[in-house]
Amino acid sequence: MIQLRNIRDNNAENTFFAALCSRLDYNFKNRLGDLYSTISKLPDISGDYQNGSPAIEQKWLKNFILSDFNTLREWTRNYNRILKSSNIFKDIYSDYFSNGPNVYLNTEKTYNAYNFLKNLNICVCPYCEDEYIDVIINNDGANIVRTAELDHFFPKSASPLLAMSYYNLIPSGKNCNHIKRSNDIGMCPYEEEIEIKTYLYPEIPVGINFESISPDQCVVKFHAKGEMKKNVSVLHLEERYEHTKNKVRDILKNKQQFSPELLHDLPQEMQDKILRSLFDTPDENAKYHELHVKLRKDVAHYYDNLKKE
Repeated sequence: MIQLRNIRDNNAENTFFAALCSRLDYNFKNRLGDLYSTISKLPDISGDYQNGSPAIEQKWLKNFILSDFNTLREWTRNYNRILKSSNIFKDIYSDYFSNGPNVYLNTEKTYNAYNFLKNLNICVCPYCEDEYIDVIINNDGANIVRTAELDHFFPKSASPLLAMSYYNLIPSGKNCNHIKRSNDIGMCPYEEEIEIKTYLYPEIPVGINFESISPDQCVVKFHAKGEMKKNVSVLHLEERYEHTKNKVRDILKNKQQFSPELLHDLPQEMQDKILRSLFDTPDENAKYHELHVKLRKDVAHYYDNLKKE
């Protein structure tokens, strides 16, 4: 439920592509011609094969690896036979990119999935916002582990040619990655509308006194639209959010008990701080680093709407 596009940049894309080209030139340079013959059959691929040139100078290859999510979706819908015709990127992913902290994609041995995930600067699973993800480096820098996983939105088993496509690699929590596996879900975190296609709310009658409400009355429901209905169903998001009912009750109780008017004599900065604490309202830029940002915003908005009614 978090849109990822805003935390990507050209430098990250270029670093990823350069590392992949290093591996291609070292182990697979003699297969570039055959790879071009396959990839050039896809629409929206520009650039000719430059015989004898390194991979990083092949415009068609960069165009393919860095194609945006909407292009990848079109390919999986209409050109699946082509996407199944080569395992080269699936092998590179398994053998060099995501094969532990000490195996590297590039021959300079500086870049792999751990660097990719760390550079994203996201600590929350974008599929669910219910699980922290991280790459952890111990104090002496000698030991690296990760709680973050990489999901292929279009599974590498079905579309092996997309196994190293930049916008097919989604940072995710272990729970979402395990549940999703090769299942089809509707929306990807690279789609702009993913954050507005679901509204989270508790089903509570108008006029209720939140002082006497029980947590079981504050279980969150997901009002999903369009393709997000698949995400909610496949990832079991409603069931996984049942543990947030106490948090939801506390937000609603505090919203009922306190109002900005009660704090009007305090400096504005202090008012904002107190209100954020009382209502558990996240900072605008918190969604990549705090759990349940959307939940907290939606519940606060839900209460404001109840109050109007």
